[in-house]
Amino acid sequence: MLHSILITGATSGIGKGLALHYAKSGIHLFLTGRDAERLNEIKKLCEGKGAKVTIAAMDITEKEKVNDWILQCDSELPIDLVIANAGVSTSSLGEKPGTQSLEAQRKLIHINIEGVLNTIFPILPRMQQRHSGQIALMSSMSAFRGLPRSPAYSASKAFLKTYGEGMGARWRKEGIYFSTICPGFVETPLTDKNISKFSMPFKITVNQAVNYIAKGIAKRKVIIPFPWQMHWICYFLSILPTRLTQMILSKAGSGV
Repeated sequence: MLHSILITGATSGIGKGLALHYAKSGIHLFLTGRDAERLNEIKKLCEGKGAKVTIAAMDITEKEKVNDWILQCDSELPIDLVIANAGVSTSSLGEKPGTQSLEAQRKLIHINIEGVLNTIFPILPRMQQRHSGQIALMSSMSAFRGLPRSPAYSASKAFLKTYGEGMGARWRKEGIYFSTICPGFVETPLTDKNISKFSMPFKITVNQAVNYIAKGIAKRKVIIPFPWQMHWICYFLSILPTRLTQMILSKAGSGV
């Protein structure tokens, strides 16, 4: 049974949706994000639903600051579930899909990969001592194949998917369960930046995404892919010969 949950990237989109979903009496939420004003607003909303909430505005790439805050949170109340949700896309960095600069790609990989590592490594020894805990990593459907409009984003999410699978196998015997979340297109501020750039088939709402994620976490699913239509398309692309997939994607102009 969950009593305490830590969520990064909690100021908007899926992170905000998850915070509101889990907010209720008997739950202590530890929320972080870069926007202090929005973080305070979400804190009030979650407290209004009966949850106890601790917040900290920070950049997830600030390793020492993140480490100290997470350990402080766990000392206040042992954390049952960590959702490493914070991440960016190339468009959120002000880059046009397909024309990403080296600087933007370095920044994206730094945030999407190192930000997750900064989040999970402080808590792993504590969970190991308790022989319990859950960690969920926010990947993407783009993890199944490199997409031509966003190769760096696809690569960062593929890392998280593969890493989550490996870490799950490594830590399961210690009582620690890993889940990797692979959403398709979700109506968030992140995808709103891509409107009119390309079609987003089977796009779902944040509430729908949150329900998929919460159910998957409750079942301790290793991979939480949704919606099923996008999952099957991406899985099919992942098993096709690479040359054929590249021909299909280059014509389709796929991107995230």
